[in-house]
Amino acid sequence: MELEKYIKVVREAINTGYYDVQDALMNRDTKLKKLKDRGWKSDETAYKEEYQKIIDTFNQEIADAQAKYEEKVQEEKEGYMKEVKEFYVSDGSRIDLNFMNLIKAELPLTVEEITDAVIQNADNPTMIRVIHKYVLERNAHLPEHKRIKLDNKYQVAFYKADSHGKKEEKIFDTFISLAAYAIKYPSENYTIYWQNLDEYEEDAILELLKATLIIDDQTQERINEIEAQRIEKNNEKNKNLDHGLWHGALTFS
Repeated sequence: MELEKYIKVVREAINTGYYDVQDALMNRDTKLKKLKDRGWKSDETAYKEEYQKIIDTFNQEIADAQAKYEEKVQEEKEGYMKEVKEFYVSDGSRIDLNFMNLIKAELPLTVEEITDAVIQNADNPTMIRVIHKYVLERNAHLPEHKRIKLDNKYQVAFYKADSHGKKEEKIFDTFISLAAYAIKYPSENYTIYWQNLDEYEEDAILELLKATLIIDDQTQERINEIEAQRIEKNNEKNKNLDHGLWHGALTFS
């Protein structure tokens, strides 16, 4: 699966959405200030009507921004979930017949043979589930001290395969709920979410890497790199706070 590309596209849609929210808020505040500066030169009824007109315009601009953003997010989520479902769907054509023949022959596979089979099928959830079923059935007929005991990463792989992509769906939804919160609920505090957009994107990508069925050396290297960078950023931020240099400067891309 290539799910990171959807996160990146949605991130740009959210970034655009925040520009729209910013414009709407600035337009509203500018108009309200002008209205306030005019004061009661006009009668109270006209003042209230003008005030309501400004608020209605603001609400419409926000609604338009939300609609544009939500349309793009829905489009990307459909593509994202299509890949997830196609990857996790049980597919008989992807069953390893050689492995199935070993099972039918009732040969007691060793732990090494089982783990090798898992690694060889790292991109094949159907076979991972078949292997898991074999392990469960073998262990059901063995005393505790003779049961197949696999390292945690293989047990995690079984769990991921059995979850049919629920983790990946949750990652996407969590990213949206955090990163786009102030588009859905716009207020003067929208910059708090906007300035953390890169961090939310990084969180999602990191979780996607960790959701990989079997984490190979290359994937683990990326995970380690991202986590090391985050530690470095946090240390630098704390260092600046200690020296009174951090003023919450905002940077947007």
